[in-house]
Amino acid sequence: MNLQSRLKAIQPMVIILVLVNLNNILISQYSPTISKSALAAGTYSVLPILGSGTFAGLTASATGGFLKYVPLAEVPAYGTLILQLHLK
Repeated sequence: MNLQSRLKAIQPMVIILVLVNLNNILISQYSPTISKSALAAGTYSVLPILGSGTFAGLTASATGGFLKYVPLAEVPAYGTLILQLHLK
């Protein structure tokens, strides 16, 4: 499996999560994990910038990390998801 993920703070309140599937098959078993980031602790709603579907919310720890976040059940072959995170 080759799923790349990046979390980027564009502005203090604009956080973007990018997931890119570099495989020629869809990925259904994935769980991006980040131990520390610029995210404030709390629960985030997720709005797609690129990609469609119903996205699961994300909960960040005190260090801004998250474990085994699965925003969608599947990421299509060569698919890219760009998600904006909003602190609730």
